[in-house]
Amino acid sequence: MNICIRTIRDGDELSRIEGNWDSLASKCSGNPFLLFGLVKNFISLGKVTGWNPMIVVISKEENLLGVLPLMMKRVYGLRFAKFVLKPSYSPDLIMCNEDRNKYASLTFDYMFNHLGCHILSLDLEAESQDLTLLKDYSKTRGIHYSTASGMGHRVLPITSTWEEYEKSQGSNFRNKFRKIERNLGKIGAWKVVHVVGGEIGPEILDKILEVEKESWKETWRARKGSSIDDVLVALWKGLEETKTQSDLEWSVWFLEMNGHPIAYSLLACYAGTAYIIKTSYKARYRRFYPGIYVNHAVIRHFWNTKTLKLIDFLTDMKFMETWTDKVLGRNVIVMSKNPLLPMIIGSFFLNDKMKGIMGATLKKAIENVPIFAGL
Repeated sequence: MNICIRTIRDGDELSRIEGNWDSLASKCSGNPFLLFGLVKNFISLGKVTGWNPMIVVISKEENLLGVLPLMMKRVYGLRFAKFVLKPSYSPDLIMCNEDRNKYASLTFDYMFNHLGCHILSLDLEAESQDLTLLKDYSKTRGIHYSTASGMGHRVLPITSTWEEYEKSQGSNFRNKFRKIERNLGKIGAWKVVHVVGGEIGPEILDKILEVEKESWKETWRARKGSSIDDVLVALWKGLEETKTQSDLEWSVWFLEMNGHPIAYSLLACYAGTAYIIKTSYKARYRRFYPGIYVNHAVIRHFWNTKTLKLIDFLTDMKFMETWTDKVLGRNVIVMSKNPLLPMIIGSFFLNDKMKGIMGATLKKAIENVPIFAGL
């Protein structure tokens, strides 16, 4: 039976492969953000920002062999495609491990030859098995690519008891959190509240949004003209809807002061890893380090859970040095049939701010370069 490669853009058609998608994702990856429910909701978010979903599916009869969850946008006549998920969620190819190279190569052939993709940008883990795959594919197909380092993510391996870990960090580590507790006690009655996924209702999302609206990020988002509500809602719906043969557990932790939330941390646990997805706090409590404290409560709680081996912070922020100095890298791969596009256009399109400032100038320059004729 011939292998079939097609593009799914319709939500109803996409939903028909949900079970097969999750089964394949759970077999080929330990990343919960590749599960159907989460990807589907970020597809919806992409539409709002002008991206068109382009989920490339490879199958044989009823067997799903691979999924490449992408979205595409035409910019200055160029078809530019990238992962649906943001780099912080460590997107990857969802491919059957058996004959993975074969299925991936067929999928990329479809992208460049059938869909006419000019630029394909993929954010991958620095240790991803697919980096070699991409290099080999590019070499054999005459595809040009460039690579650059992206933002890494801090991870904290769980290799000892909590007492041993705490001791290894030194007395200043313990004293720091005791000082935070004393200072919190001076301004009111505080507590850490843990709400697990099965008990989470709309009121919990309201509490999260209450913190977000009073966070330092709100001013920053206002300057950019963006809203965190859409991202949070997409993430929230994805966690609620995700159903897989493997267990995905998620929860929210709040630091409350006098009955009101002043900080929160959103968590997901999957395949032996706890992911600290998002943390925020009310700006007026900044001097009490509420974000750091609620994260510490999370880490301390999960440390002695026998099923967990790693805590992943998803990004690499300065405050995460509090717990670990181990950073896993990420790479940005830009691929194109044109030798100049990965070097010049690829990095340009990855930077929306630069695109707004230099777009007209670059567009004019492109039109005057013979090698771009026919794009």
